[in-house]
Amino acid sequence: MQDDELIKLLKKKPEKGMKQLTQQYAGLLYAVVKGKLGERGAYIIEDCIADVFSDFYINLEQYDKNRCSLRTWLCVAAKNKAIDILRKSKSETVFLDEAEVSDENTPEGDFEEKETRLALIGKINEMGEPDRSIMIRKYYIGQSSKEIAGILNLSVSSVDTRAHRAIKRLREYFGGDTE
Repeated sequence: MQDDELIKLLKKKPEKGMKQLTQQYAGLLYAVVKGKLGERGAYIIEDCIADVFSDFYINLEQYDKNRCSLRTWLCVAAKNKAIDILRKSKSETVFLDEAEVSDENTPEGDFEEKETRLALIGKINEMGEPDRSIMIRKYYIGQSSKEIAGILNLSVSSVDTRAHRAIKRLREYFGGDTE
């Protein structure tokens, strides 16, 4: 569908227009956002794309087809939104709390496992920086050592060494094998 037709559809029938907009541009925006955010997690990428579509719809009246194509507008907006997410993740100190590890599907009889997870989070939160952030980013958020190194201004080998040592300390605390 051409941009002009899509804009008209968005104005007359917003639901159909958003569906068409998503079908037409979601793949492209996914590539743009994933290129900036890397392997941060599908839900973060999807949220970013949803925000771009939402922002476009909210500001539909300000869109000027004479300044740029819809494709260009969406790509630039997606890139900027992804950069904002990166900036925010670099400036935030990462903490875990009980709510982030509560599992609503956990049976009531699984109390001991939940207590162990909470104790683990408590021990991680007690670690000094940058070890605490490394452990949370690596094992809870799922960031790579390279990403963490960039965020914390450390070398990749330093991140890996600190993570290894922190795991060793946790194993010792919880009475597990230290090798």
